[in-house]
Amino acid sequence: MKKIKNVSQWLDISCTKFPDKLSFSDGKESLTYRELRDKALRIATFLAKNNYYKKPIVIRMDKTPSAIAAFFGCAYSGNIYVPVDVDMPTSRLTLIHSKIEVEFEITNDNYHSILETETDYDLIASISKKQADTDILYVLFTSGSTGTPKGVAVHNRGVIEYTEEISRIFQFSDKSIHAQAVPLFFDSSILPIYQTVMHGGTDYLIPKKVLLFPPQIIDFLNEYKCNSIYWVPTLYNMIAKLGVLDKKIPLYVNKCLFMGEAMPCSVLNVWRTKLPDALFANLMGPTEVTDTFAYYIVDRDFADSDVLPIGHAYDNVSVFLLNENNQICKPGEIGEFCVSGSKISFGYYNDPEKTSQSFVQNPLNKHYNEIIYRTGDLGSINERGEFMSHGRKDFQIKITGHRVELGEIETVASSIPGVSLCACVFNKTQQKIILLFVGNVSTEEIRAFLKKHLQSYMIPASIINLPAMPMLGNGKVDRNKLRIDYAS
Repeated sequence: MKKIKNVSQWLDISCTKFPDKLSFSDGKESLTYRELRDKALRIATFLAKNNYYKKPIVIRMDKTPSAIAAFFGCAYSGNIYVPVDVDMPTSRLTLIHSKIEVEFEITNDNYHSILETETDYDLIASISKKQADTDILYVLFTSGSTGTPKGVAVHNRGVIEYTEEISRIFQFSDKSIHAQAVPLFFDSSILPIYQTVMHGGTDYLIPKKVLLFPPQIIDFLNEYKCNSIYWVPTLYNMIAKLGVLDKKIPLYVNKCLFMGEAMPCSVLNVWRTKLPDALFANLMGPTEVTDTFAYYIVDRDFADSDVLPIGHAYDNVSVFLLNENNQICKPGEIGEFCVSGSKISFGYYNDPEKTSQSFVQNPLNKHYNEIIYRTGDLGSINERGEFMSHGRKDFQIKITGHRVELGEIETVASSIPGVSLCACVFNKTQQKIILLFVGNVSTEEIRAFLKKHLQSYMIPASIINLPAMPMLGNGKVDRNKLRIDYAS
C-alpha cells in the first residue's frame, strides 16, 4: 500500500470503498464520503486557484460536517487549517489573525459560495505530488496559563502516526461510530475525525444544545448507535453525578476514552458498573505532541479515592521524567514529563521565543541536535512501571514549607458523595488553598472528610460552594477564571 503522506489520502481511499456511507453528521447535516470528498475538492480548487498554498486558512464555522469538509479542502490544497470558535471575542480573533498573518477565512457565510467552484482534478493532483508528510496540517490555538493565544503547528506526519497507533491499540474500524462532544477547535477532536476517515467509519457531532442536558446526551448516543466516545472527564462526571446512568445507559458504547483532566475514580467506577463490558482508557498529552503521548487501558479495580495511572508511552514516542537537575527521575520521584519523537509539533506559529522556551535540546544528549518538548506536566513511575500524573507544574504549590499538588486535593474531594465538580486554586498573597465545588453537601462535611484523608497542611483554608462551575468550550474547568475571581 502506498505510504500516506497527507490525511486527504485517507479520504480518497474511504471514498472509493464506501462512497455512499455516512461519514459525518450532526443530526441535521449529513455527508456521505462521496459528498465529503466532493466538497473538500471544490474548496481545495478554490484555494489553489486563488494562489493559496502553505497558507494558514482560518475556519470560523459551526461544529458541522461542512467545517470538516473545509479542513480537508485545506489538506488537499496544501494549506493549513486554523479552526476557531464562531463565538470568539473579536479582540482574541484579532490577536490570532495578526499572529498567523491570515489571508483568507472560510466562514458559515462564504462556505456555500466557495462550493460553487468546479473541481480541477489536474490542479489538485499537481499539488499532491509536491506535498510532504512534514507539511503543517493545522494550527490550533491554546491559551496556556497566561491567557495569551499560542498557535501550535502540527504536521501531517504527527497526525498520521498518532492515528495509526491509536487504531492499532483500540482496534477502531469501519464499524466504529464515534460521538464527538468537543468543539472542532480543540485537539481532542482529531482522534474521532481521523479515525473515522482512515477506516471509513462514522462520526456524529453532538450539538451544543444536547450537551447542556445529560439525559439527552445518552439519548443521542442510543439514537445513532454510537459505540465509541472520547470525552473530557468533566462530561463523564456530570452524567454520573446527576444519576443519569441509573435511568438510562448508552446501549451500544463499548469504548470509553478520556483525556484532558484527571478522571476521578469515583466517576470511573460508576461508568464501569453500568458498562461492565466496555473498554475504558485514560489518555494524556498536550496539543504540542499531537493530542496525547501515553495511555492506560483500565485493567483492575480502583477505590474511589485512588488516582488512575496514565500507563505507558505509545510506540515511536520517547517519554521520560526529568527532575530539577535535568536528570532522569528514579522510580517514585516526581519530575517533568518530556517527550521526543516524530509526533512532536513544530512549535508555535510565528512565535520563536515561546517555541524556544518549551521545545529545547535534550539535556541528556550532548552529541547531536535532538529537540524535546517539556510539557510542564508533573509525573512519576509507580511500582508497576506505569506513569502517574501529578498535575501541572503551575498546579504545584509550596505552603508552610511543604510541596502540595492541588490535583491530589481535587481527587480526594471529588470522591465525596454529593460533590459533582470541584477545583482548587491557590492565593499566593494570602498563602491559602481554596477549594471550589458544585454539589449538595455541606462545607463542614467536606472539611471533615478531607481531614481524614489528607495531611493537615493540605486542608483548604476556604471551601466555597458554587451554583455552577465556570467551564471552557472543550468541557474543562475554566481555571483562569477561578484564579481571577477567587485567588487574585
